[in-house]
Formats: sequence, structure tokens, C-alpha cells
Amino acid sequence: LSISEIIEGQLKIYPNPVLNMLTIKSEIIPIDKVEIYSVLGKKIKEINLDFNNINTEDLSKGIYLLRIYTEKGTTVKKLIKK
Repeated sequence: LSISEIIEGQLKIYPNPVLNMLTIKSEIIPIDKVEIYSVLGKKIKEINLDFNNINTEDLSKGIYLLRIYTEKGTTVKKLIKK
């Protein structure tokens, strides 16, 4: 398995699609930070604390990319905003 696959197996991201509040949980690997990018690659938001309550009210409807940083590496997940 690649590092990305190992990280993805430990992460729970919900709800997706999201309306106002996103939760990212990791059972084993601590999350260091999360960045939200537009599909064009522009960084929209950086979150360094409280990954259980990420406010997404300020995001427009559409598709975003979540870059999740952990001590084991990074992974990218797709996020849909309703």
C-alpha cells in the first residue's frame, strides 16, 4: 500500500456532500492541518485546529479538494459543497 492509501484508510470525512459543517476524523494518525482548494488549484482555506467542526458556510456550491496533512504524509480527497 502507498502512504496515501494507508492515510485514506484511517480517515473519516463526513458529511460529503456538506452543507455547513464538515468533520474529519482519524482513528490512529493525528491530523496536522487541512487545506481546502478550488478545482482550479487556488487555496481557499487552511485549518490547523478543530477538525471535528470545519465551517463551510463561506464556501460556494461546487467541488473542492481537501489536502489533509498527517505525520505519515498527505492525501487529497474530493469534497462537494451543497
